[in-house]
Amino acid sequence: MRNSAINFQSDTRISVQPIILVFYVCALAVFTAGTAANDMPTKLTLSLFAVYIFAASSGIGHLSSRSSTAAKWAVLFLLDSMLMLSTNWLGTVPVYAGAFLIPALAAVLIGLDASAVMAMIQSGLLIAFTLLKGEPDASIWLIGALLSCWAIYGILSAAYKPIGDVVEWAEEVYAAANETLEQLRDKRAEYEQTVAELKGANAQLNSLNKLTQNLRQIAETERSAKAQFVANVSHELRTPLNMIMGYTEMITQSPRMYNAPLPGALLADLAVVQRNAEQLSRLVNDVLDMSQIESDQMALTRESVDFREMIEFVIAAVTPLFKRKNLYLRHEIHDDIHYVFCDRTRIQEVLLNILSNAGRFTEQGGVIIRASINDENLIVSVTDTGPGIAKPDLDRLFKPFEQLDARIRREYGGSGLGLAISKKFVEMHDGRIWVESRIALGTTFFISLPLLQHSQAANDHMRLFSPHLHYEPRLSSKRGAEQVANQKAFVMEQGDVLGRLITRYMSDVEVLPMDFEQRRAELSIDLLLVNQKLDMLDPAALRQLAQDTGMLVIACSIPDTDERAQSLGVNDILVKPVSRDRLLQTLESRGITDGSVLIVDDEPDACQLFARMLSADDQNFSVMTANDGAEALRILEALQPRVILLDLLMPKMNGVEFLAVRASRPDLQRIPVILMSANEVDSQPLVSRCITMTTKNDISVSRLMKCLRAVMPILSTTADTNDPMQRGDLLE
Repeated sequence: MRNSAINFQSDTRISVQPIILVFYVCALAVFTAGTAANDMPTKLTLSLFAVYIFAASSGIGHLSSRSSTAAKWAVLFLLDSMLMLSTNWLGTVPVYAGAFLIPALAAVLIGLDASAVMAMIQSGLLIAFTLLKGEPDASIWLIGALLSCWAIYGILSAAYKPIGDVVEWAEEVYAAANETLEQLRDKRAEYEQTVAELKGANAQLNSLNKLTQNLRQIAETERSAKAQFVANVSHELRTPLNMIMGYTEMITQSPRMYNAPLPGALLADLAVVQRNAEQLSRLVNDVLDMSQIESDQMALTRESVDFREMIEFVIAAVTPLFKRKNLYLRHEIHDDIHYVFCDRTRIQEVLLNILSNAGRFTEQGGVIIRASINDENLIVSVTDTGPGIAKPDLDRLFKPFEQLDARIRREYGGSGLGLAISKKFVEMHDGRIWVESRIALGTTFFISLPLLQHSQAANDHMRLFSPHLHYEPRLSSKRGAEQVANQKAFVMEQGDVLGRLITRYMSDVEVLPMDFEQRRAELSIDLLLVNQKLDMLDPAALRQLAQDTGMLVIACSIPDTDERAQSLGVNDILVKPVSRDRLLQTLESRGITDGSVLIVDDEPDACQLFARMLSADDQNFSVMTANDGAEALRILEALQPRVILLDLLMPKMNGVEFLAVRASRPDLQRIPVILMSANEVDSQPLVSRCITMTTKNDISVSRLMKCLRAVMPILSTTADTNDPMQRGDLLE
């Protein structure tokens, strides 16, 4: 640390330069007095005295440039010698009268310690001088001189003591401040170095963030491509499966259509083909489920489910398997368990999968299902008496396509996806699934589902637009009572499309039937959702509805299946695979039980399959087929069928183009068209061009701004297309 301390004590002393100047003046005065003297001895004495003072002063001046302290002591001794010489020449007066000057000058030049030393020296010189002179009156002068020396020392001590203490304190403070300043300078240097390092780290972090964003975008693209690939492959698999399952179903159920008895062995073989085709179809559905879960495209349809009824349904479904193997199947359900707020279909799939696995792998004994409440969780356990699973293999159970060895696949079947999908379904419910097992003693699967519900502010209707607008903690529900969603809303619509979508994608909103008089006052509901056609959304009518009901009215236009069929210009929509019963039921609902049918599909196998369906069991249909829209138009020029079964995706002229031509020709418009496509129409983006909100009272500026802030990020053109809650293509 740089030494910058200043000696404050030295700043309170005077330097020797003014004293030397005074000595020069004294030398000049003595020399002048000597010049003016009348007698030669006096003139010579004064001249020598002046030369002595001048020479000594000059010497002290040179000495001060080398050592200030030595020069100060030299000044004191010079003054003392001047007093002695003047006393020798002028008498006793100077040495006694000027005795106090020595300690006084020592105090202001050097310090109090030097003043005390010079007072003692001066006292000794005065006593020695008095004894050598031997004058009778000298004792009085001696006492006065001694008193003056020590009196001046006492006065200066009393004056300099407080000043010295203050100066000493100031020196300490200055030293501490100077040390602190140096530390601050060091800290500042460290801070500047840290800032420079942080700037470098920030630049690297920005580069890493950009790289991360690029990698995330690539990952999202790859994930979307993977999901699309799986969907396309599954769709391509469904088409031949539809053929296999359709033909085997017709052959086994309507063998008379071939005008000859079929061998029993052939029918048995076809039953095996159909059973394996159904297994392959289930595998395709499992792959699609897994793909939808991984791409966040699967939503839960939560509702209040009677858990006991669901357990009884699951047990009834697997009972034949257990009876065939002579295994027992028992359940122990806690009395407090009644209703659970969950997706009935998904939880049933989980329980069916676990029970089926337990029944397949258990050869003796049986299975016990237990359900109880632990804290705020529903705990379901399935315990079997099977062979058990080794501890190292437990972690592999829930991985996709994982089976412990090849023998399991050959002996028991399965794809290895059931437990992986079950784990995903349970985790989507914010639950947990795990397994405990011991070799030769059996295995127990545990499922934990939270008995919790979402909380929400009573009047916060913006939650309907953005489910993730605010973080919402969960609150426990009452045990043994029916678990329902926190937010309730009436839905007014002709069909059920809006209610179905809200139930599926907004688990914290319960849809209630429109019954104002009986249920509104009972449930204190202040929210009404209206789904009407776009041309029927009358602001005045909505305002009147809000006034009459006192509710917040949120209106939108979401088309149902019939409206979509009308928008496409068809009479009905069937999604492949289409069963024979569904096809015949759809035709019968249109009053078509016989006559000619035109099948327009680019797949010859599909045309043949539908033709077989329509000609089986003495059906009075005559079937014509076309491979694209252009060929269908040529047939229609000559014949007028009672109904057209149309596929959308075809070469040359697809279904949409065919419908456009049909719409321009009145003679073809009277022929009903039933659309049959492997692409689910419900999976396409919904079309709702407006959302209208109407309240009984005026909306304040603050609530209006909050509502706009909630809606704008979702409906704007810059909405995040990766957000599953903002993507229209998730609604199916």
